[in-house]
Amino acid sequence: MKVKYPHLFAPIKIGNMMLKNRIISSPAGVPRALTPSSTHYGEISAYDRAMGGCGLVVNALYGCGLEVDPFSKYGADATREILSVMKQSGAMAGFELSAYANSNANGKFEVLYPSYDPGCFPMHGRKGTIEEFRDFNKRSGITAKKAKDFGFDCIMLHISDSSTTSMMLSKWNERDDEYGGSLENKCRWSVEFVKAVREAVGPDFPLIARVPRTLGPIKESHTQEEAVFMCTQIAPYVDAFVSYNGMDTYGITIEHYECNVHQQTTIFEPMDYNLSFTAEVKQATGKPSFLNGGFNGSPDVAEKWIAEGLIDGISMARQLFADPFWPKKAEEGRDDDIVPCLRCNYCYHISTVHDNVQCSVNERFRRENRVPYKLEKTDKPKNVVVVGGGPAGMKAALVACEKGHNVTLIEKSNRLGGAINVADHGGYKKELRNYRDYLVHQVEKNAINVMLNTEATKELVESLNPEGLIICVGAEPIVPKIVGIEYAKHVIEAYKDFDSIQGKVVVIGGGAIGTEIGLELAENGRQVSVVEMTDTLSAKENWLYRIAQRQHIAKCPSFTALMESKVVEIKQNGVVVENSNGERSFVEADHILIAVGMKPRKDVAFGLYGITPNTTMVGDCRQVGHVLNCTNDAYFVAANI
Repeated sequence: MKVKYPHLFAPIKIGNMMLKNRIISSPAGVPRALTPSSTHYGEISAYDRAMGGCGLVVNALYGCGLEVDPFSKYGADATREILSVMKQSGAMAGFELSAYANSNANGKFEVLYPSYDPGCFPMHGRKGTIEEFRDFNKRSGITAKKAKDFGFDCIMLHISDSSTTSMMLSKWNERDDEYGGSLENKCRWSVEFVKAVREAVGPDFPLIARVPRTLGPIKESHTQEEAVFMCTQIAPYVDAFVSYNGMDTYGITIEHYECNVHQQTTIFEPMDYNLSFTAEVKQATGKPSFLNGGFNGSPDVAEKWIAEGLIDGISMARQLFADPFWPKKAEEGRDDDIVPCLRCNYCYHISTVHDNVQCSVNERFRRENRVPYKLEKTDKPKNVVVVGGGPAGMKAALVACEKGHNVTLIEKSNRLGGAINVADHGGYKKELRNYRDYLVHQVEKNAINVMLNTEATKELVESLNPEGLIICVGAEPIVPKIVGIEYAKHVIEAYKDFDSIQGKVVVIGGGAIGTEIGLELAENGRQVSVVEMTDTLSAKENWLYRIAQRQHIAKCPSFTALMESKVVEIKQNGVVVENSNGERSFVEADHILIAVGMKPRKDVAFGLYGITPNTTMVGDCRQVGHVLNCTNDAYFVAANI
């Protein structure tokens, strides 16, 4: 069979295991909705991803003390079912074993650290003794043997990020015994751990090591060079490597998560974030190396890197949350049908406040119990009218069409996309642009009657005889009452003029839109001042977005944030700013952009009520939010017509 991406879909041998392609479904601790044991990392939502066509699916980690024993009398029942699911589409099944050393003496669980508890992890512990670390190695070997005998095809050793391996390698290691001091000593325990597992499972059973590039932007981190050296030390005992970076730190304030954005990268980092490290590990060890972290969406990019010999494959989690069938679609050359990951990190449960742990583009994520793979066709097709061609409107139209209804989508402008058409411009909008293009392509290929350049008057909608009406008319910019407002331009309009905006720029409003365009302008040579009334930039975004954005702002000297301040007057050549103390100053500007927020177009939406009882508002016209809200709300409204 000829495939579009021959290198990505070439088989690869790892130990005595043959993968049918070069795609690994990374282990990810995903709390499953409506499941009492959802906090256990062992309860991975692997069902969809196992069906999607990966060569290897790896279950969530075991060994950090938060999970039930997968091979206990009753734990084995759940593990057997998970294993069956993982293998149901021909993938190999991997068991992730954590190198998170602990003591379980007398039934008391304690995490073991090299020197002291750093205080940034969910499991508190103490300094371990050499004997305790070696006892953990023995117990890990026993668990590994159980996993092999149970039927898993390989073991992935979690010796990255916040594992004991990383701790030993880091500056948190202040030991003066054989586990501390020299680099060789700092790698000694890692070698002993891996060797113990190898001896337990035998010489041919596949072992894959997930290894840490760095711990992130903290002074205690080991270096990339030290990580590569550690890889060379364990290479004789493993069959392949998966690159990683950052840490899963944990806490109750945003400051605890500075390293997490280097593990689950945001839109502010490139897709090739870990590429050089992966290539270096491959060259230094001579073992197959898989890229993990940062990659999202493009099979052609993965194909190119593999073809060039930089990496041997890719390992993904978030992209497979967004579209579990990414591998099958790539194999069949259906790139346009791949649902792009936005790298928004709302799915990353460890580092959110848990007000909405969900995928922005896949409504089935964590909702397998009430969202089917495919909607059952209705036996009573209805005329469904969707007003508004933004992300909410397109999603609603697609779902209603999938269910078998006769769908008409009305958009007043000359193109679909709505508010996310700002993604035409700006490097940080690439993921959003990909998602917009995906939705437009899906609408074009389905039997949806699209009416562009059409105002959805009540008379027009009535003439279509809708039995279901979904209103997605979006939001409109808030225009503040500031003297001289005529000298300013709204940030949404400014995006299309991105390249022509030069010199000094003032952005009024430090929400996500204002701060993001301000940062990108500053990174491209403009002098930018963002004026924000509160004490927080991008306050309505999740913590990881804000942290990553802040880290980039800190590296950009041409970006200035004037916090707890407001613009009281706009002039042709700048603005008058007043701070919280009532002090005023003048900030010069060649361009002045307004980004104080959006307001729902409720008046327009309300005017369309009364045509049919089955009328619902979805998206920003109901409440201004994120793509996540639009996608999920639109799905459920349309699916239940």
